[in-house]
Amino acid sequence: MDEQIYVAAFTRGVRKISLSKSPEKSLRKLAPQSGQLVVGECIFRVDQFGYKVEKAVHDRLASKRIYDDLFEVTEQDAVEAIQFELYCHGYSAEKQPFPPLPHVVTKMCCTTMEDVLVVKAAKALSGLTWPELQKLAGVDRGAVNRLQTQNPDHRSVAQADINKIKAALSRAGVEFIPENGGGAGVRLRKGTTE
Repeated sequence: MDEQIYVAAFTRGVRKISLSKSPEKSLRKLAPQSGQLVVGECIFRVDQFGYKVEKAVHDRLASKRIYDDLFEVTEQDAVEAIQFELYCHGYSAEKQPFPPLPHVVTKMCCTTMEDVLVVKAAKALSGLTWPELQKLAGVDRGAVNRLQTQNPDHRSVAQADINKIKAALSRAGVEFIPENGGGAGVRLRKGTTE
């Protein structure tokens, strides 16, 4: 059976670029935990040595890699990288639509650097210490350790942990200001004392 390199879109412009004999099954196997939608976008058939093409595509897009086979790229960027590497490896670079498939909910989740920076600003505004915030949010020490470093790697902090920390900070009197053209931000809720 031929293998297929497929592109699937997550929320926030994150795409999974992976190799599978059955992309439909691969997407269906992802466990529903985070509530993110995943939509299969396109597939490319390869008969053998597809892993070499997949690795070459991942290497080509390395600067946009978030984690493993997840990349912060547009569909067009993903398709162009795949088509280029298929051509270089002697394959037809014919893009095919992903077979009809209901949206799949997945546990894969990616935190942006903006999420991390907003949480750090909210923590500073709240006056809470990191241990107090950890206890209030009910997250493990590792999540807090990854957040409090000078240059946190946003890819190493689970979105579920970010959501718990935001909820705790909100209970502590911090308001999260949605992105409205000027960027996301934080402020103290009226009537909150320091």
